[in-house]
Amino acid sequence: MIRRAVAILLITIAAVYPASAQETGWCGYALIEGLPLLANQLASLESITPDKNSSINPSALFQYRFNLDHSQLIVEACWKTAPTRDLIVSLLAQTIQYDPKVMGDQITQAIQEAVTNGGQVTTLDVVREYVDQNLVYSIFAPKGTHEESAASVRAYIYGNLKAWESPEE
Repeated sequence: MIRRAVAILLITIAAVYPASAQETGWCGYALIEGLPLLANQLASLESITPDKNSSINPSALFQYRFNLDHSQLIVEACWKTAPTRDLIVSLLAQTIQYDPKVMGDQITQAIQEAVTNGGQVTTLDVVREYVDQNLVYSIFAPKGTHEESAASVRAYIYGNLKAWESPEE
């Protein structure tokens, strides 16, 4: 019970935003799944949020939490620009390393698209195709306020509690 209360408290931190957070594209939560993410990929997402020194409000800063098996990631931030799926795909494609063993199907698809469009295929094209095909990306309350997004993510976690919270002993 205490662990659940702490998790809910961490998710609902802060109600008043500094001016730097109000000037961003959108404040709220997003869910990323389908890709194994490393520190450099998380840093690429953080690059479109305010600098850690620019805000005294923790909820305006980039924060993240993996579920128990690290297959899903919830991120919170006041984004400098709207965190659209295309933007997230582009950022992640620039940081995920090309691996032909993992990306075999995407290599074939990227080559077919290049032939159709009369262009060349680069490793970035293949990685982007891999990210685009595997990324599952959801924004909680995309046109809503930060509070609405927080309420939506709390409802999501509550509905999927076994994936996000360790059972109490």
